[in-house]
Amino acid sequence: MKFASRILAVVSLVVVSIGVIVGCGGGGGGTPSGFLLILDRFIPRMVQTAVMSSFGWTTYGSSGSGNGQFASPGGFAVDSLGRIYIADTGNNRIVRIDSIAGTNFISYGTAGNGVGQFNSPDGIAIDAAGRIYVADFGNNRIVRMNDITGTGWLTYGNGTIFQSPTAIAFDSTGRIYVANYNGHRLTRIDNMTGAGLVNFGSGGSGVNQFNQLSDVKISSTDQIFLVDRLNSRIVRINDMSGSGWTTYGSDGTGVNQLGTPFSISLGPNTTIFIGDTDNGRVVKINDFSGAGWQTFGTGGSGLGQFNILTDLVYVP
Repeated sequence: MKFASRILAVVSLVVVSIGVIVGCGGGGGGTPSGFLLILDRFIPRMVQTAVMSSFGWTTYGSSGSGNGQFASPGGFAVDSLGRIYIADTGNNRIVRIDSIAGTNFISYGTAGNGVGQFNSPDGIAIDAAGRIYVADFGNNRIVRMNDITGTGWLTYGNGTIFQSPTAIAFDSTGRIYVANYNGHRLTRIDNMTGAGLVNFGSGGSGVNQFNQLSDVKISSTDQIFLVDRLNSRIVRINDMSGSGWTTYGSDGTGVNQLGTPFSISLGPNTTIFIGDTDNGRVVKINDFSGAGWQTFGTGGSGLGQFNILTDLVYVP
């Protein structure tokens, strides 16, 4: 398995956060808005916390294969009801919980390459119709299901089309974007038939090149945001031609530096949240200039600490 696979601005953090926590009750349905959800792979657990702060810090999960347990989880997504879907990589399954409290834990999948089976699923996404897409890393394919029961199971891809897919995203027209981790490129298809397939990128460190492409997100204006892990940077392009190529970050631990980032989440306006994996922290910038640089977290397993942060989501 690979080393690591793959969350806000508030006017008054204390007031907003307290209101959200009270409204959430003792773990009722949904994920509170204005918080970050963070997947901490090697502990393993999911963390819910206020923006760039340990206020409201709540965790869920432990190591294992039973209910409430995970094995090296790689990515997650939140649906329109606030339910959380997790790619439980080491257990070769996906999991759904209603909230960080872990209520209504449901899992689906076993190891293999057939129907209802995964090989190290690493990324997960929910489309506008509520269908579940899984980046089936070890099987070099993506999977679509209607719901957590696996109905409507459909796959697309092979080792030529995809090379270790890790993340999936959708644009405003519903086209599907797949980050190829070991293929060092981005793939776009129109739908699950593979129509309109186009690739962007190649291996390297220059313009239009990647070294382990680990995440993809699409903005409301269909700009494409990518995490170029081993080049210690994030990338923004306008379209699959690579127009508007812009990068941010370099290797290191200081301001405007990223260790080996693995995930990205788009916040309000142009705010960007970056999962800076090896530095054990979340980085927030106001835009690609790096203005408003702020970090939260250190390496470890306690409050405000992370051990291989693989995915993060800002919940609007």
